[in-house]
Parts: sequence; C-alpha cells; structure tokens
Amino acid sequence: MTSYQNMGKFDGGIFGGGAIPGGALPVMDEAGIASGQAFLVSELEKRDPLIRKPLSSITYPRDIPVSVGGGWVDYTSALAVSYGIAGGSGSGPITAGGANGLPIVQANTEKGLYKAHIFAAALRVMFQDMQRANYIGRSLDQLLQDGVRLAYDKHMDENVYRGFAVYGTSGLLNNPDAVQTTVASNGAATPSTKFADKTPEQILRDVNSALLAVWAANEYDREAIPNHILLPYEQYSYILETPVTELATETILDYILKNNVAAKEGGGLYIGGTAWAKGAGAGGTDRMTVYVNHERFLKVEELVPLMRAMSQPNATDFCYDTAYAANISDGSRGQYTAEMFQADFPQFYSKATEEAPAASLMPEAQLAMFIAEANGAISPERWGEGWRYAAGLYVAHQASLFLRTYAKGSDSPAQAAQSGALVGQVKAAKLGNASITYDTSAITAATESWGDLNATQYGQMLATRARLIGMGGSYVI
Repeated sequence: MTSYQNMGKFDGGIFGGGAIPGGALPVMDEAGIASGQAFLVSELEKRDPLIRKPLSSITYPRDIPVSVGGGWVDYTSALAVSYGIAGGSGSGPITAGGANGLPIVQANTEKGLYKAHIFAAALRVMFQDMQRANYIGRSLDQLLQDGVRLAYDKHMDENVYRGFAVYGTSGLLNNPDAVQTTVASNGAATPSTKFADKTPEQILRDVNSALLAVWAANEYDREAIPNHILLPYEQYSYILETPVTELATETILDYILKNNVAAKEGGGLYIGGTAWAKGAGAGGTDRMTVYVNHERFLKVEELVPLMRAMSQPNATDFCYDTAYAANISDGSRGQYTAEMFQADFPQFYSKATEEAPAASLMPEAQLAMFIAEANGAISPERWGEGWRYAAGLYVAHQASLFLRTYAKGSDSPAQAAQSGALVGQVKAAKLGNASITYDTSAITAATESWGDLNATQYGQMLATRARLIGMGGSYVI
C-alpha cells in the first residue's frame, strides 16, 4: 500500500473517462466480436466492494487531552497562579499574644497565550462523475470526504507531537520548556546509552530517573506523578518482547510496569510507542518523553472541529465545490536564549580576556527567569521578523531595572531599602547640605498605560515598537 504523503494543494483532475492504463481491461472481447458472439467482459467480472484506502494511524487522542469548543478565535489563553507569604510558610505564620503584625499572603497570576491556526481543504466533484458513481452505487463525495478527514487527522498528529517548525510551533516531543537530559551510559568498555545494550535493571533505572526528575520539578505533588511515557517503536518493541532473563516469562516491559516509581506510589504508568519519537532528540537521536497526561498540565484545543463549511455548484467548471475547515490551537512560544542575548546585548556581560571568557553581569538564575518571561510574553507570530530584537529589549529592560538595585550585600536594612527607592530626573538641587529632588512624574505617568517600560531606554524602544504593530496600551505582549 502507498504511504500517506502531505501534498498540500493540488488539482485532482477529473475522475473517470480516458483510457484504462495499460489497456488491461478492454470493454469488448475482440475474439467474441469476430465470432459474432460479442459480450461485455464486465459481465464476467466480480467486483470487490471493498475500497482499499491508504493505511493511516493516528495516536494523538491517546497521548494528550483534547478540548472541543471555543469558536473562530485567534488565540487561546491559560491562567496560572502562584502564592507567597512573608517569611515563608514554615515558621513565618507563627504568632503569639501581643503581636502587632501578621504575614500577608500574596498571589501572582500569569497568562500563557497560544496561537490558533485554521485548517482548510477543499474537494471538487465533477457533475458527470457524480452521476456515474451514483449509477454504480458508490458515493464519490464520501470517498473524497474520507481523504479530507485523513489529511486532517495527519495534520493533528503532527501538530500535537512535533508542531510546525516553519511557523515556530512545537509539540509534545520538542517543547522548549521541557527539561532535556541524556540517559546514563551502560558502564561497559564500549559505552552506550541504547536500551538494547543495557540490562533490565539499567533500563528501569533510566525510567525511574526520568519519572523522579519530572515529579521533583513539581515539588513531589501527589497529583503530578508522571503517568505517561512515549518511546520510538524500536525501543518499545525491544522492551515488549525481550524477557528479563533467558528463563523468565516476564518481559522487560512487565518488569518496568511493576517496579517503577509511579506504580510504587499508587499511580499508574502507560508506556507506548509513537513513530514521531524516532529522531526527535538533539542531533536526530531518538527521544523518550515523560509527562503527566492530564488537562491540568497540557491539552490541545479543537476550537472548531472539522466541519463542512460550504458547498456550491460551479457552472463554469460543471462541478460541485465543497470547503472544509477547522480551528486548532498550538503551543507557539518564543525560543530566545541566553546565547542570543549575549550576542545582541554584550553590554550586560564582562569583557573577555585571555584568562577568562565573557561572563554575565547578572545572576544566572535571574537572567534565565527574564528570558523565560520574554519567551512567554513576546509572541513570534505577532512580532514577525522583529521578534528576536523585541525579546532582547524585554530582557535588557528587566536586567537594567534589576542591576540598578543589585548589590552583593548591604551594611544595614536602611541601605537595602534605599536601593529600591524610585529615582527620576533631577528636579532641584542645593549645594548646602547637598539636597537633591527627583522628578518621577514621567515614570509614574507611564505606569498608567505601559507599566515600568518608560523607566529604561530599552523599555521605551520596546513600547514604541509595540505601538507600531498595533499593540496600543496593552502590556501583555
């Protein structure tokens, strides 16, 4: 059978008519005609009612929750909230009689914005071909509808697992927000990380290490125990078929399912194969993906399921044209990196010398947080070719504000508090007793529409470019 191939837009031509390829099925029996006993070959033909369509397999509904509904929107959003309390949740909230202050709980909400895209395809049925198909009891329209459905299912599969690099989107197997690591070597004289070169105990250790890494990232919350593992079919087949020992009836897969961390903690674990995991790792290596398959953590939104949008007769081409469409969400995010920031804004790095390379002038953890915020806030689809510069301006703005107050230490609480004082342009100054007054009106006025972006030149340039692309006064960029 031929394999499925995404062909994009194409002209399917006219169904029926023309010569039969190779002349394999002549309409009349020539010998019968010569002998005066003509008859149709088709009278001696047994027609198989089964139409052999291309083989296809989709697995995305198995590996991710699918949410239906939402309409023809451009974006989908998801809100998350985090909490904090002064002094921490340990000894901070302990109080006693006569206490005159209580720690205050604060909440921080964040919104993730994800681009939606429209899937659209059309089919054309020639009038005479539709009549011929009806005459023999087949529906040509249904046959072509199955082709549209096949294209849609394949599109959804790729959207969920890999995304579309040409549009900067990612999927389950290559999401830039996911932590990536390399499994341990087998410790042999010729090191190898392949399952086929490892013992069952080493493979179990690889699986448990990945499960614990995901669980630890969620602070060992009981609801965040990983429950889903995806493997390339080669590795999945190997653990499915290979016994633990030569005399055992238990396979490596059975052994893993019984002894993994998730099972021992009362959870369930699914291990399955997918063709998309083949070559999905760095440098074209195979990839194992471990995650929590629950809508609280991830999902794909089928905002408008595939629908027959419109159908109309086309008198010019003597046919019926039908359009199908759907609206689908994806996980589009920026992928700005620290390396990009160093190349774009070297002023935030020390000068390289023969003894030492250039180093960040900011704490690495703080810089990583600002870069993550930029990737969530600056949408590549909205900013287009200016996305990288805009993301860099965002990071530079936040870094400038941070470095203004940064110090390795303070001599007193008052000195620490003074580092956060709001500073504007000098309004007045005295020579005697050295008094200086700052004008902060420019900064506070900007807060009404653009937050603190007016506090640095980087922020001003970012705000100006945001206005140019029609962002108005919105701070969600």
